[in-house]
Amino acid sequence: MLLPIKQVIVTEFGVEHALRVKIARGDVVVKIGTALGFGEYWDVELAEGEYSLAFVPHRGFLYQAWGAAQLGFCTSIASRSSLPAG
Repeated sequence: MLLPIKQVIVTEFGVEHALRVKIARGDVVVKIGTALGFGEYWDVELAEGEYSLAFVPHRGFLYQAWGAAQLGFCTSIASRSSLPAG
């Protein structure tokens, strides 16, 4: 399942952010970056389970997830900010 590309506008620079990813079945590719197709923060293939992908953005970011095979299914992705980096 291909999830739509989401853009997040960051107002807290230098603050750790994270995406909470829940995968129901199969393997799912998740890319997080500053431009479409780039994965400079994360470019990873994840198996079934729940994950928290942390990074410190320098500006807004985009994320997208899709099944690595036809059975890959991501049920949700949620963005949150965390603690100041450092």
